[in-house]
Amino acid sequence: MSFDAVIFDLDGTLLNTIEDIADAVNAAMLSLGLECVSVEQAMARVGNGFKVLLERCIPDELRTDALLAKAYDKFVESYEKCYANRTAAYEGIKELVRELSARHIKMAVNTNKRNDYANRLIEMHFEDEQDRQQMTDSCASEVPSVQQTGCSTDGQSVQQTGCSTDGQSGLKTAGQRVFVKVLGEGTGYPRKPDPAGALYLADLMGVSPERTVYIGDSQTDAATGKNAGMTFIGVCWGFRSRQVLEECGADYIVETPQEILNIITG
Repeated sequence: MSFDAVIFDLDGTLLNTIEDIADAVNAAMLSLGLECVSVEQAMARVGNGFKVLLERCIPDELRTDALLAKAYDKFVESYEKCYANRTAAYEGIKELVRELSARHIKMAVNTNKRNDYANRLIEMHFEDEQDRQQMTDSCASEVPSVQQTGCSTDGQSVQQTGCSTDGQSGLKTAGQRVFVKVLGEGTGYPRKPDPAGALYLADLMGVSPERTVYIGDSQTDAATGKNAGMTFIGVCWGFRSRQVLEECGADYIVETPQEILNIITG
C-alpha cells in the first residue's frame, strides 16, 4: 500500500534538538540553584511540551507552581538564544523530504514544541534549504556555465542572468512550502497524543487518515497516529528506543529515512 501524505513529528524525528533543549533546561536549573540534568536525562523527559519537561526536571519535593513559572521563564529566555546552536537534521532526512516533495507527497509537521520555535526551525532547516537546492538545480540546468554567466548565489548576479524566483526557473513561488503546515503548541489545538491536530492537518492536505502516515519517535507519537486512524512509522534515531516503539505497537519501525520512502511509495 502506498500513501498520499505524511505528518512528521519534529524533535527526535526530523531534527536532533536535544542538546539545545538541555542547555536551556540547565540555564533554568542553575538560575534556581537546582542540579543540572544530562543530555540523556533531558532526552528521556522531553516530548510533551516545555512545561512538562521542566516539571520532570524539578525534584518533586521542591516543585511549586511559582518555582515552575520561574523555571519556564528562564528556559524560554535561554532557549531563545540557543535553540539553533547545535540543532541539526538527522542524516538522510533532508534527502527524504526532498524526494517526497519531488514525488508530490504532501507533508506537514505536528509537534508539541511551541509553534514559534517549530516554524523557525523548519524554515531554517528545510524551507531555506529547499530554496538553496532549487536555486542550485535551476542555475545548473538553465545556465551553460556559471563562470561564463556570473550566475551565483549572491542574489544580484542570479537575477541578472535570469535565474529568478518567478516560477519560470523551477523555484518555489510565493506561498509554496515544503510542508503544507507546521502545527505546534499554542495554535489552539490540544497537545499530542490528542489526534485533533493530526486530523486537522490531514484534512488541510485533502487526504484521508487512512492514506496518511504519521512518523515519530515516541510513545506520544505512536498514540497520536493510532488515535487519528493513521499508519504509524516509528524511527529509531530519535529520543526513544526500538523497544519502546515495539511496545507502542508501531506499524513499522525504521532504522533509516530511506526505509520510510520505501514504505510510503509502496
